[in-house]
Amino acid sequence: MPPIRPLISVIIPVLNGERFLAAAIKSVLAQSYRPIEIIVVDDGSTDGTKKIAEKFTDRVRYIYQDNKGPSVARDTGIEISKGDILAFIDADDLWPADKLAIQLRLLNENQQAKIITGHLQYALPERLGEYSFAFKRLSSSYLGFHLGASLIRQSAFDTIGLLEPTMEHYEDVDWFLRARDAGLPIVTHKEVVLYYILHGDNASCDAPDENIYFLLRALKRSIDRRSDERKETLR
Repeated sequence: MPPIRPLISVIIPVLNGERFLAAAIKSVLAQSYRPIEIIVVDDGSTDGTKKIAEKFTDRVRYIYQDNKGPSVARDTGIEISKGDILAFIDADDLWPADKLAIQLRLLNENQQAKIITGHLQYALPERLGEYSFAFKRLSSSYLGFHLGASLIRQSAFDTIGLLEPTMEHYEDVDWFLRARDAGLPIVTHKEVVLYYILHGDNASCDAPDENIYFLLRALKRSIDRRSDERKETLR
């Protein structure tokens, strides 16, 4: 009997991402694994993002919403997704072609696992054409607990909830900390499954003080949760 091939829903949040969106979508379409569902959630773009997404209307479900932030954009995708397994990629990043195949194999080998997460690698884009580019690797790979480097069972979100809407940055760190604090089984691996493209306009590079604030907030939320759990245990 052939192995079951579950539907994987791939969610791409985007805000003014016309420069890189097509390449991100193509890296998903190039995956060796099928079947996949691709959902592009446009978080209020004012550039040509919609036009780019519409070039893939036969393979991509495009959703537009008023600007509400990256957490809400991902949450929108999660709520309308049809797959039992979820994957995420930002509109300015890329996947290697075997990303989903590697991580689904690990998920099947670890039936208790809710989350599979691997290594990411920084890279610089090298422009080739209007809607595509090659890239130059910049760093050794590392384990970053990044949504784009993960494969997640839908049931994980059923257990701990969606991303926190008020986290404008480090929303993925906040979610992974919640998953860890809740005791969800997480399997890590060393294969590179995400190329994080550095292009000068990355959201993670904007307003460093604001980024630090949200990172510290995610850490404090985790500390507070564990402190509350200890208090409950001592009662």
